[in-house]
Amino acid sequence: MDPVNLCLSPLCSCMQIFVTRQDIGYVFRTKEKIDDLKNTMKNLMATKEDVQRKLDDPQQNGKLLVNQHQVKDWLRDIGEKEDKVDRLLDEYGKGP
Repeated sequence: MDPVNLCLSPLCSCMQIFVTRQDIGYVFRTKEKIDDLKNTMKNLMATKEDVQRKLDDPQQNGKLLVNQHQVKDWLRDIGEKEDKVDRLLDEYGKGP
């Protein structure tokens, strides 16, 4: 084996492992991942609206929601996630 191959062979093997990692797919499939994120957020926001409607309904008076404090915390957390996703989508829309 010549000296160049002897030196480059381990490096190539190391790079091959890095390139074939599943994580690297996120770099190359950004549009697909953004579309998945948008769909997931759309579904999550629909669920949030349903839960909020039940929580606000005076006829239910909290009967359907046993753990109202946990539900209110969840709703707040969803609001924070929505803000983060909106900022991410804004940054993605601006491009490089």
